[in-house]
Amino acid sequence: MSEALELRVLSGLHRDARCLVEDGSALGADPSCDIVLADDGMPPRAAQVRIGAGNWGLAPDSAPATPFNHPVSLGPVWVTVARRDDPWPQLPESGGEEPAVAAQAPASAAASVTAAPVPPAEEDTQLERRQPLPPVAGRRRKRDSWPMALGLGAVALTIIVAIALALIPPSTAKRAPTPDPRLAAAEKSVGQISAIFERMGLASRLHVSLSRDGTVMVSGWVRNAAEQDAIAAALSQVWPMPAIRVSNEDEAVRTARAALRAFSVKYEPRYQGDGRLDIAGIASSARERASALDALRAQLPGMTVLGNSIKLTQQVSDTFSGQLVDEGLSGVTLAWKADYLDISPGRWTMTRCSACRRWWRTSTKTTWTWRAWRPPARPHRPTACLSRYAA
Repeated sequence: MSEALELRVLSGLHRDARCLVEDGSALGADPSCDIVLADDGMPPRAAQVRIGAGNWGLAPDSAPATPFNHPVSLGPVWVTVARRDDPWPQLPESGGEEPAVAAQAPASAAASVTAAPVPPAEEDTQLERRQPLPPVAGRRRKRDSWPMALGLGAVALTIIVAIALALIPPSTAKRAPTPDPRLAAAEKSVGQISAIFERMGLASRLHVSLSRDGTVMVSGWVRNAAEQDAIAAALSQVWPMPAIRVSNEDEAVRTARAALRAFSVKYEPRYQGDGRLDIAGIASSARERASALDALRAQLPGMTVLGNSIKLTQQVSDTFSGQLVDEGLSGVTLAWKADYLDISPGRWTMTRCSACRRWWRTSTKTTWTWRAWRPPARPHRPTACLSRYAA
């Protein structure tokens, strides 16, 4: 039994879509193809998949030479053929430039036009034609002025008609636009996709929408990779194929941690179920907190990202300083570092240190660890300690 292979769309309108593929499957924008790609610039029959032993290709007349799970450019998009259990590949850092075909039109030769020779002038002995003498001016009769009056009337009538046309408002009736067949097909596919989600029991978690340019978008979240594969297989039978922006519940926390590492201090994602992800932690400023949440929402489309549990460093410092005053502690220096709060407590007793530590854990939902410790010189003498915040 041959191993199951699938075509993966890595970029473009159908990014993250995948479906089963066999040797000889046709790719392109034509609805008669085995796999339809509706990206702008995609030829009607762009390529034909060739599958060999461990290799694949898109040229029908040559043996497949591309390893499985290796991206290949197909028109405006990147695709690959991989085994179902292979991880998704990364796109190349910079796509290869497509060769440009420059066609230069041949220069047209300028046609030289030679002037026809001017015939020589007649001899001076030729007789000159006598011009007719002007008629003798006499009294103009009234009936001779009617052509002038008729011309002036025509000019006046033309001016009146032009002014009237300028004052008349343009007609509001417009010619009915010709319906776009692609837009009609996209509107029809919205109902088909909604019916698929109802049949699969995913209507409450997945949503389908139609943009102004006729692109069908599917967004939402699924629980695991099995549901994601089932959705991709079902939507591969719909034309035009929608753009899929679906988040995986199992991968949401891992994706959130990776996206939040680029920001200072500490963040901790906590999945709440039903497509809700709560972010707890401390941010250096309100702007950085907003940037972190925006970056996370872009990485997890369809997932509800909450940031109410993120505190600002200044708020934490002010509240902690007030708690130290309530405990009767003075001379404490607080300084925020790249990813922790550096506390120089001076001379604390262990009882007061433990009280402040309990408050920190309750207030910030995080813990601290001792970075340095010096034993007391005598029993019951206040000790010096240096604490460090740790998520």
